[in-house]
Amino acid sequence: MGGPSGTAHWDSELVVEGVKVLQAAAESAGARLLITTSRRTPPATLAALRSAVLDRSSVSYFLDASQSDVNPLPAFYELCDGIAVTGDSFSMASEAVHAGHGPLLLPCSLLPHRPRLQRAFDLLRGLGLCLPGDDPAVIVQFAARPPVRGEANAIYSALAEQVRARLGLS
Repeated sequence: MGGPSGTAHWDSELVVEGVKVLQAAAESAGARLLITTSRRTPPATLAALRSAVLDRSSVSYFLDASQSDVNPLPAFYELCDGIAVTGDSFSMASEAVHAGHGPLLLPCSLLPHRPRLQRAFDLLRGLGLCLPGDDPAVIVQFAARPPVRGEANAIYSALAEQVRARLGLS
């Protein structure tokens, strides 16, 4: 997940609620979550996320990017069956698509995105390359069975084992 940017507003409560819905859906489906924040993620969002995700059976790994030099995203793209990203950053969504995923786009704002960012996300959705995460039913379906992954990116594949070992993931 990201944070406030010049192109998207940020509503911490909305983001945390989306993560809670995703967690509940993952727990129901027997899925596990790997969660990473951004250096842009506000302290209020981090605090709320920590209280929401700590000691939950659905969370295998939680990284607070403000406290770590690790960027596990390339490995997450390879290790995960499905990717969910917040809608503040087109680069997160496009990287997930490039890695072969059809990411779930979690809402981060009740206010409209800037037109250019909105058009970019609309294009991805129109091409069937990402899913809207503002509908709890879509989140539940995504957690139970994410979209079939396309061809993996060789760069991410090469990094996966190194990051798996560094993060202590089995």
